[in-house]
Amino acid sequence: MKSTLPIKFSGFGEAAAISHAGDIVAIGVSKESTVASTDNTGVDLLGAVHIWHYDGSNWVHHARLTASNAEDGDSFGTSVALVTTENGWR
Repeated sequence: MKSTLPIKFSGFGEAAAISHAGDIVAIGVSKESTVASTDNTGVDLLGAVHIWHYDGSNWVHHARLTASNAEDGDSFGTSVALVTTENGWR
């Protein structure tokens, strides 16, 4: 698995969660920016969480989640968790 927006020193994988069935993974990228470069000053490090789903033979990138009200330095994705419910995962 790789970030869909590779950024040096993004913190990709600093936080991770896997579903009970082992077919869904959430990866936190706390220093991911909205652009493919960063000056490592802490500015614009909004963060993101990437969701992958295993389709039986490959890991497929399902979603890139970000905060709707993100501000510089939020570091969204510092921690992640997956919860299985009777209706699926969330």
